[in-house]
Amino acid sequence: MNTLQVLAGQVLGVFIFLLLSRYLDKDSYGQLNWALAVLTTATAVLSMRLEQVVVRDVAAGRNASSLAGLFLLHTIGASAVLLLLLLVFRAQPLLWWLSFSQLLLMMALPFRQVVTGRSAFGWLVVVGSVSNLVRCVGVFGLVVFSAVSLRTVVVLFTVSAVVEWVVGYWVVVYRLEVPVRWGRWNEYRQLIVDSLPQLGMVVLTSGMARVDWILMGLFSGSAATAEYSFAYRAYEFSPLPLLVLAPLLLNDLSRGDRTRLPWFRRVYLIAGILLPLAGILIWSPMMGWLTEGKYGRSDWWIFAVLSCSVPFQYFVNLYWTEEFAANRLGRILGITAVTALFVVVGDLVAIPEWGGVGAAVVWTGGMILQWAGYRWGRNLLSIDWFLLVFLVLMVNVKLYIKIVAILMLLIVYGKRLISKEVFRQRYIVFYIGMLSLAVVNLLFSFQSLSLPAVFAFGMGACYWLLALLAAVIIYWFVQQMEPRRLHRTLEVFFC
Repeated sequence: MNTLQVLAGQVLGVFIFLLLSRYLDKDSYGQLNWALAVLTTATAVLSMRLEQVVVRDVAAGRNASSLAGLFLLHTIGASAVLLLLLLVFRAQPLLWWLSFSQLLLMMALPFRQVVTGRSAFGWLVVVGSVSNLVRCVGVFGLVVFSAVSLRTVVVLFTVSAVVEWVVGYWVVVYRLEVPVRWGRWNEYRQLIVDSLPQLGMVVLTSGMARVDWILMGLFSGSAATAEYSFAYRAYEFSPLPLLVLAPLLLNDLSRGDRTRLPWFRRVYLIAGILLPLAGILIWSPMMGWLTEGKYGRSDWWIFAVLSCSVPFQYFVNLYWTEEFAANRLGRILGITAVTALFVVVGDLVAIPEWGGVGAAVVWTGGMILQWAGYRWGRNLLSIDWFLLVFLVLMVNVKLYIKIVAILMLLIVYGKRLISKEVFRQRYIVFYIGMLSLAVVNLLFSFQSLSLPAVFAFGMGACYWLLALLAAVIIYWFVQQMEPRRLHRTLEVFFC
């Protein structure tokens, strides 16, 4: 039933998304999406993910009345903080007007979580879908009466948020018979303490999810933001099968049952490749027809690049589920932190230069990085990074880079790199012999030497000397390093 509610929300969301993108001009649509990105990020951080703690505690049998009241009190306080921030930073009028709908939706969260914790999934479908249903009907009415504008859409969003709050309150208080009580200060403090381990994850995921939209609005303008957010919204529907499969996978792994894991991997692989491929093929003609040529051709590259991340997103979900079921939350937080840092820094560099395509490339790179973190995260910790960097630099054809590589290791390891045993190896004689032949050849041709010939001799001697030093250094690493760590380092190098 919970999956049905999520799917219903997605279907209604598609309808709203298509109507707004078709009947709002690009500047208005870009401004709307930018404001929503700022406000949803802010409300997600201010809510501190208390909803997860409330659901857990209600399901465990704690007092639902006090939990609902404390969470509601928290959302009221968070709303006051956000409004104060908008006042201090002199936010534009659109942010002010749209903030009321987003804050009302945040204040409706306590009711939805109580319904979820009580496992009243029938009522959850009602509470979770009523806002989108009102928006669908309202947008359709605006289209019929040719009244679609940024102002009327903001009013409609506010009305839908009020309806969700009222319906949520009615369901909790009158149908589930859970009166809302404020609770005590100690209970609220415990609620905050329980949510603190998730706070870092909330900040990271919230910032990563919409930082590209926010920066697009700041650096590229409203029209470019509209094109990027349109393609991104469509891209977000590609992982739709995860809404059905992810809870089933989590249930299996939480019970320690891995018998269906190969089946999930095959399904994830097929869906992760075929769905985005189909989307890329039909994107321009279909979206051009649905939006009367407003979108489709202009943002094809953005959608195509974003779609390349879908297979990695499927497998990130699979690996994340395995880690979560095993309660390895620290590893999840570390990988998410590295990915979030990559996305934020990458967007700051790429968006001013390449706009939406740059943001799409950074997001896809972040998904690949996250996948690699889950896939090889443990092995990466056992890699000798000095050896790996040394090998990569030595492959470079430029002489000064090879010199830097050797000097780096000499500074780090010092005399330890020079082992007496290395001079007993036969291949060392080869390098010494080549240097000796070069010197002998120089002496025989001493009378006819020219400046270019001396330069050529010097360059050749430097390369052979560097090769000798590299052989000495690699021998030391092979002798000192644990074999498994050496193999993993070389595996990454050749990849």
